[in-house]
Amino acid sequence: MGCNPKSFQSILPYISKIFDQYNHHNRKIFLVDEECIGGTGDEHISRMKNIATDLFQNNFNFEISSRIDQVYNEKKDFAWHIKRIEFWKYLLLNGLEKVLFGIESGVDSILERFNKNLTKIDIIKAVRLLSILNIPVRYTYITFDPLMSLHELKESFYFIGRKDLILNPIKKLSNHDALLHINDNSYTSKNSSNLPLYRRITYMLVSLVCLNNSKYLKIAKDKQLVNGASSSIGKMNVSYIDHNIGLISHASQLWIDRNFTFDYTLKSIIKISKASERQIIYDLRGILKDHCYFLLAKLLFLLTKDLNLLISISSAESEISHLQKHYVSFHKYSTNDLEKTHEIFNLLLEHQFNELINEIYSAFNSLRNDFNPKQLRAVNNAIEIWVFQKKWELINT
Repeated sequence: MGCNPKSFQSILPYISKIFDQYNHHNRKIFLVDEECIGGTGDEHISRMKNIATDLFQNNFNFEISSRIDQVYNEKKDFAWHIKRIEFWKYLLLNGLEKVLFGIESGVDSILERFNKNLTKIDIIKAVRLLSILNIPVRYTYITFDPLMSLHELKESFYFIGRKDLILNPIKKLSNHDALLHINDNSYTSKNSSNLPLYRRITYMLVSLVCLNNSKYLKIAKDKQLVNGASSSIGKMNVSYIDHNIGLISHASQLWIDRNFTFDYTLKSIIKISKASERQIIYDLRGILKDHCYFLLAKLLFLLTKDLNLLISISSAESEISHLQKHYVSFHKYSTNDLEKTHEIFNLLLEHQFNELINEIYSAFNSLRNDFNPKQLRAVNNAIEIWVFQKKWELINT
């Protein structure tokens, strides 16, 4: 998006004519740029506002990607933040349909390792501010990286489960008050949407891809964890410094790949559906995200025997007791026995998958009358294909 907005403006009428021929499709443009704004100065937000205006005048909605420090940045003053709030409000009024932000982690030591130039505080306040302003968002988040410790993984787990970050939007709120509220823990507690952060993460349980010539790879080389080039261009094979985290990462990737076709079909249906038709698909994807979080809690519990992990996914004493009894037979195995740990993880995957299927079937049947006929056929076909797949295997091997 470094081009002159006038060049962009000149081609929009031609794009519009194509959409006119296929008027059953949502008039939406995806601006494929990792950071649409391009800088922290006023000229950068002016350029993006001009692009939004042109799109809106041609009856287009749009999606963009940006950095979290284009919303909140501890290094910037109050006036800068007020201008940013005005900017995001302007985009929302002029066709903004969704923004993708790369959070990547909620742990400061991991953020530093990723060279994100962000802090946990930046992320917390930005997420709160975006939710108060009702900016439609999705986040990317890296759950596993080869250099992480078990302590970091647990901290990351609790971060994405936090319910004091996504707040209820307030329409008639001054920009000044919006900025003050994100620093008020009493306010954020009272006005929580009760949604965990992970419900806004587009794909759960993601492991870091180590790219050639990256700063991260240099650290991994110093730790003697690099095992040569991957079959994928530009990627390197890196071992986990904690083998048990490596096993959790592997189990999580099996889970992702087993559910990928179903999840991606739902995501694709959302993209072509009208705004009024999307919530039921979001609800189904939300069930998938919940079970990703439940799976991670149980995998971590098997390694750490920390009962708080189970408490974090259930408030009912009877359910916690059931979970503890269900996995107590695994406690006798040492986590140093990697083969046995791998076997136990596979049993857990199968158990969690069956629980997921049952909940998806129940939700789909209860929502059946809310789907339009096209959605109903697409989701029903996706479920049948998904359930028919019986193997736990990696897609990209």
